[in-house]
Amino acid sequence: MLHSEKQSSEPLLHQAVVVGDISTVRLLIQNGADTTEFNSEGATPLHLSVGYASKVEAIAIDIVRCLLEANADPWQALGEDKAVTKMGDEIPYPPIQIVFSSGNESMVRLFLPYIQTQSEAQSAFLWAIDGTKNLEMIRAILDLGLMDINAHLNGHTPLFSACLRRDLNTISLLLGAGANTNIPTKHPAIAGANTLHALAAPSYYGYFCEDESSSERLRDCFKCIIAAGANVHQADCNGTTPLHIVQSPMAAHILIDAGMDVNAMNSEGEGPLHVAHSLDVIEVLVSQADINMRNRRGKTLFLKAVLFRTLRGGIREVPGLEACLRLVELGADVTVIDHDGNSALHYLAKRRDLSTSHGVRLLNCLMERGVDPSLRNQRGDMALHSLGRSRKQDIEIFLEITKSDINSVDSRGHALLFIIMSNRLHHPAEMEAIISTLAKAGARFDVIDQRGRTLLHAALQHQGSNGNILRLLVDHGVDPKQADSSGNTLWHEAASQFSTGRVSPHLLRQMVALNIDLRKTNDIGRTPLHVMCERDQWWLKDGIGASLELEDCDQVKGPDQTLFDYILEQSPEDVNRKDHAGTTPLHLTSTFSSQITKKLLEADADARLTTREGMNVFHLAAKCRQSNTIGLVLDWFRSSKTIEDLHTSLNAKDDHGRSPLYYACTSGHCSAVELLIMAGAKVQMEPYHGSALNGCADFEQEEDNWQHHGGGYDEPYAYRALIDHAGCLDITNRRRDCYHMARIDHILSLILSNTTTPSCDAIDKAIDTAVRRQSDYTVEQLVRIRNSLGYKGNLASLMGNPDFSHHVHSLLRSRFHEAVPACVTQHSPSHGELHAILIELAKGGDFQLLETLLTPQVVLSLMERSAWRSDTSGQNMASLLISACESEEPNLSVIQLLVSKGAKLDEPGLPADPRYWDRTGETPLHSVAKLGHRYWWLTEQALPFMLEQKVDLDVRDIGGHTPLDTSLKGMCEPSWNSRTTEMFLRAGANPSSTDDSGMSSLSRAVGNKAVHKMLLQYGAVSAVD
Repeated sequence: MLHSEKQSSEPLLHQAVVVGDISTVRLLIQNGADTTEFNSEGATPLHLSVGYASKVEAIAIDIVRCLLEANADPWQALGEDKAVTKMGDEIPYPPIQIVFSSGNESMVRLFLPYIQTQSEAQSAFLWAIDGTKNLEMIRAILDLGLMDINAHLNGHTPLFSACLRRDLNTISLLLGAGANTNIPTKHPAIAGANTLHALAAPSYYGYFCEDESSSERLRDCFKCIIAAGANVHQADCNGTTPLHIVQSPMAAHILIDAGMDVNAMNSEGEGPLHVAHSLDVIEVLVSQADINMRNRRGKTLFLKAVLFRTLRGGIREVPGLEACLRLVELGADVTVIDHDGNSALHYLAKRRDLSTSHGVRLLNCLMERGVDPSLRNQRGDMALHSLGRSRKQDIEIFLEITKSDINSVDSRGHALLFIIMSNRLHHPAEMEAIISTLAKAGARFDVIDQRGRTLLHAALQHQGSNGNILRLLVDHGVDPKQADSSGNTLWHEAASQFSTGRVSPHLLRQMVALNIDLRKTNDIGRTPLHVMCERDQWWLKDGIGASLELEDCDQVKGPDQTLFDYILEQSPEDVNRKDHAGTTPLHLTSTFSSQITKKLLEADADARLTTREGMNVFHLAAKCRQSNTIGLVLDWFRSSKTIEDLHTSLNAKDDHGRSPLYYACTSGHCSAVELLIMAGAKVQMEPYHGSALNGCADFEQEEDNWQHHGGGYDEPYAYRALIDHAGCLDITNRRRDCYHMARIDHILSLILSNTTTPSCDAIDKAIDTAVRRQSDYTVEQLVRIRNSLGYKGNLASLMGNPDFSHHVHSLLRSRFHEAVPACVTQHSPSHGELHAILIELAKGGDFQLLETLLTPQVVLSLMERSAWRSDTSGQNMASLLISACESEEPNLSVIQLLVSKGAKLDEPGLPADPRYWDRTGETPLHSVAKLGHRYWWLTEQALPFMLEQKVDLDVRDIGGHTPLDTSLKGMCEPSWNSRTTEMFLRAGANPSSTDDSGMSSLSRAVGNKAVHKMLLQYGAVSAVD
């Protein structure tokens, strides 16, 4: 019998291999046994034969040889282990890996012939140095001649791998074979490291040496690598040198002795001292480096160490504060201030172990050496203000030793008690103890922050409290009826805090006992119910089960009553109360929650009410993509109101003339549009403004608003129920889960099928709107329905507006350049209208379109206006040239085109920008002279071309300035240079000209000796001379 009863389910060949029965193995193979078959653990017979999982009683070379001769694959990966649930990617673990990891030389010789590529040789090499490190086996792999000794494997070279393992024998072997010590690693995050990095810190590269205590072996490794020419100054891509990551003091000594720079900075501006986490290494580094050296952020090693939890010191972990005391002994300056104005005390105050013996010692040390506890950092905060998360005993020690002013306020106007009260970290019992401690220390309880909030406002963040905190604060004189600077009472604060988690019934009981007016409004007219309705209520979420049991609260009825229910019960008349913007709680909830909207409707909320801007619940729900809320409100109308009431609300217009259907169309939600239409919303295309088509045209603009998500844990979810100038609601605090795929193709079909009077004019206006906004998808859909109606106008007429300039600009913005000539033909624009467009095209460098539009007739018309007359000023070819010269981008082709069409370079025109029309009489030559020093192309391309033409170089503008004079006007500008001036002089411009005021070119250049000299060299003579 070949197998035990336990193994009876395994393949016969596997069973024969396990018991070492070579005869049966041969017999089974001769009879067709599959050598690639997996057993229940995913192993092949070859896996078992080489010792996988120690299944075989003894490794039999003959069986291994037999399997290999039978074409068993030594590179075959393990299969599925049916007894183990697969988690993540499986490690291949082929039989050959087992062999080279085990180091059995006899089997290695059998498997060597199966290594046939460089990649396979590299893999075998790594298995060997990770396994028994058998030198003869490693040499045999190298002798195959397949492996480039300096090639990368997994991002680094074989020598780097050997250095990670601190394998002296392999290192020596590889060096002898020609390995290069300085070939950089290729891992993206650590590229550029050499073998010294690997020796200095194997764990930094994810390798952990089994024996790191052999200092002699490590010393010999370094000696070999350095002797072989390793570059001690080589840093990786992050500027990290081996000294930045060195893990032992002996290695640090060796690197320093080899000449490594102890002050080298990495890319973060930190030297080895700043990133050393071992006291032993630090003590070596400070012998050569300044312990008080700052990093880029102004922090020294001491400041960083104050925040370290532990530092390694020899074989034990040294607590951070103990390490800080040792750094003081080594000469660390405890009075140092970082670039943000923080002292060591600012950092120390953030720790939660100040009351330990080392904490007390360090605090005393800082005070004795002159650290100022009243120092404020750049934010205006003292060290005291960093105690917000500290334990009671730490706070007591800090106050006792530093004598800090407990009532000093931070940059937000918060004193220490306010800071601690605003922190949710502390357990209620601990908070009560801290309050008592601070009260004894003289803390004031009548403080408010910059928003006018009292300590009671801050205390409501502790929604799990038993209410004792509120009672303590009131006992210390905090007025529970004091509102903040925005008029928010404690009920307003509670409404904003109690919506996101379970609230203690005891806390709510204490709130009720304070007798605060539940109906009081804040400065914008909002009640606590309004504030509650700005936020989603977690108690309504399926599966959360967060209802609050208040059965023992006399003031609150019902075992499952929540704060929302309590507020609604105590002030039912507020359900329809409007704030100063005319917004009711229902308006707010309709923008984000159908569940809360339903609760309000059940409490007699009136969905017919409108905001001050005329928006009702249908407007808001449609705008905010709340189709379920629309359906819910429709049911409410049908069950409790008349059909006339419903139709009035469905077709109501807000102050912008927009109906709910308009907003449903902008939302892109077909379901909302369908609900409104089926309920009686009128589909009208005229007037266009505020219509459904107008909404479709605005779809992509609204869609852009929904691409931005945000809002913190405590931020309201509701939109503002107001229309802003862009016609959009505030969505900065919208939840992430509210974005849906939106589209208008089906919406447009609904609109067409439900209107009795389709209007092509309205569709054209919608297309015009979408084109101007470059809303390509919307244009495509609108053109589609336009074509479906059989309206076949040309593209230029799609704008639906007789204004020629408006049409052309729309076409250009949508990049329909080819449609512009047809638009010109259709509209027959006036000379002025056409000239304005040509001016823009010239400046924009649109050569092809200009060439098309500048027909002989157009050019002739422009030429006829070449005479300088006030009624046609600027409407000539020279103005086009001037505009072309004002382009920042190279525009020579347009200048050449205009000249070829007859434009004169020395003829006056007007700039493109009307702001500069006071420069009448300016020619294209003047434009180049004025701007040549700013734009390279004007001096190097345009001016050489112009000077080759027959031009009057001394042509004058309205002030009598020649182009040469104009070239000197910008001498005070930093970018000015004399090249343009010199080019005009070389071309023959008169250097002695004077303008109408009598100022000569020499006079202009009197402050620039080089230019003054150049003018004289070209024959300039002053008027005086």
